[in-house]
Amino acid sequence: MRTKWCSRCKTNKRLESFHRYYRSPDGRQGWCIKCGDKYCTEYYADPIKRERHCTRQRAYYAIPKNRRRKDAYYTKYFSDPINRARWAPYRAEWSKFRQLLKTRACPPWMRSKKNREALRAVFEQRDELTLKTGVLHNTDHIWPLNHKDFCGLHVPWNLQNVPDAYNKSKHNKRPDEFPTVREWMALRTTVDNGVRSVALNCKPALARSALAVTSRRNWRSRRESNPHLRFRKPPFYPLNYGNILDVRCQRSEVRRRSYSKTRAE
Repeated sequence: MRTKWCSRCKTNKRLESFHRYYRSPDGRQGWCIKCGDKYCTEYYADPIKRERHCTRQRAYYAIPKNRRRKDAYYTKYFSDPINRARWAPYRAEWSKFRQLLKTRACPPWMRSKKNREALRAVFEQRDELTLKTGVLHNTDHIWPLNHKDFCGLHVPWNLQNVPDAYNKSKHNKRPDEFPTVREWMALRTTVDNGVRSVALNCKPALARSALAVTSRRNWRSRRESNPHLRFRKPPFYPLNYGNILDVRCQRSEVRRRSYSKTRAE
């Protein structure tokens, strides 16, 4: 059984207790899984650090290339049946918890036939939008069911059919904490141009020129860009007396002049 020393809790644990890390010589991280989870919990408990990290992540994945790379990774990951089987219990548990939230958020007077039909009509409209537009739509709760300050109701006037990407970006935020669908679509269209600073101001017309400026790189030579090579001496400096070829040329010139002067005398 292979083991490894955890540099945080100072204990020797099994190799399976460490996450994989391709840059490490043994292919594992230096901290064990428990120490890493504890550190992340303490780090994200600070709202300032959490917001700082979320801002960096939003700016990074606002670039279309990075977002496509992430989507390709998850598509390849969940295409493996072993990975799908690994996550199947967690998905089943989440679906059960979500259904429990809906049951608790549904008032008793919603059990009437008329109200159930109104609720069913919202989901039918979602399927129609998906077929008509070709974009996957989900039914979102305007006031979320799972929030730290309140609990929204599972009623027709608290539901809206929105694109799947919008629903995943909204999470459980209140309506005043997240833009509307129209504002979000305009913001997403601008972000697709690759400039998040312009996207925050919702000015798609400036995105193309700003992208051209930000993507331009000034290429320099290796000696000019590397500070260690920029001030390096020439290859041959014998004892810092200068180039040996120059010294020899000077000596030969002195000898030639002295010889010509002697013959003239």
